[in-house]
Amino acid sequence: MRISEPKPHWNQYVASVLSILKFANQVAAQCCEFRNQDTRSWLISAKPGPDGRGLYECQLVRRELVDDACCMLQVAYAMHHAITTVAILLRLIKRTLLWASVALGTAALSLCALITWPGALFAFSLGTGKIVVVSDRPIPPVGGDRLLRDCERLLDRSPLKAEGRQYRLYVTNDDWRQRLFFIPHPDAWGFAWYPGLGGHAFMSGADFDSGRVVHRGYVGTPPRTLAALCAHELTHVIAWEHIGLDRLHVPQWVWEGFPDYVAMENRETFEQLRDALGDRPADIPMRVNYGFYPRYRLLVTYFIEKKGWSADQLFRTRLTEDEAIEIMRADEKR
Repeated sequence: MRISEPKPHWNQYVASVLSILKFANQVAAQCCEFRNQDTRSWLISAKPGPDGRGLYECQLVRRELVDDACCMLQVAYAMHHAITTVAILLRLIKRTLLWASVALGTAALSLCALITWPGALFAFSLGTGKIVVVSDRPIPPVGGDRLLRDCERLLDRSPLKAEGRQYRLYVTNDDWRQRLFFIPHPDAWGFAWYPGLGGHAFMSGADFDSGRVVHRGYVGTPPRTLAALCAHELTHVIAWEHIGLDRLHVPQWVWEGFPDYVAMENRETFEQLRDALGDRPADIPMRVNYGFYPRYRLLVTYFIEKKGWSADQLFRTRLTEDEAIEIMRADEKR
């Protein structure tokens, strides 16, 4: 068995260079001390010869050469200080990066743990059935019950059936709480979280009495209602349960378009939605009138209504958005 010798660490290289330069510094000091003496030449080395009777080697060096040597050794001395400073800085940088990595890792793990088990920061809850709504402010019984009822009804008519025993929807009305939990998605109205052992959803804010979403002072209007956002985000959780890690391969138009398809209370047919959207790109007025992702929902509606695709076929397709649009347009021309 061949055993390779361990390679020296970079610190060993630095230590070797520093040792050499330290020795050079000592020699430079001696040379410069000699240079101040009143003499024009000096004996650089004298060793006994092989027979022990005379000098084996004797060499005289002119003072000009000694001056040049001293200058060179002074440069080496300056390099010694420079490399020492660099070595100290490298050690400081290494320690700083290490502690910064530990701090960032701890913060990321703490945030993940907080999002996974957020109940400690929410004092109010309502519901004992399939959906439980949890809030940082009191939940009006009438408005809360209506939200649960409407959201469950939207999920019941979904082509993808819920497999979990219970789902929780967290409402972050307070600004600091919203900014904390929405660090992964700071501009979103809501997002779903599925760590693998059950999932839940977050909503930026809610007016339960009117059934509207409240996002940083902006109050949403139908069809983007409180129940629609609840159904949209919980459909993400249900999809996670259904496909697992295959989520990483699901096209974005399916991942966002299907929950929008489920969440629409008054769902248009494919022809109605196509004519309403036209050929213009998605903008804010379009989203206000036709949901969170109207273009994606149009594609999902086409494949469900015109192609007869099931939810499983949608989540297993690898068609890009452009490829799906080409299929839809080619079918319309027939």
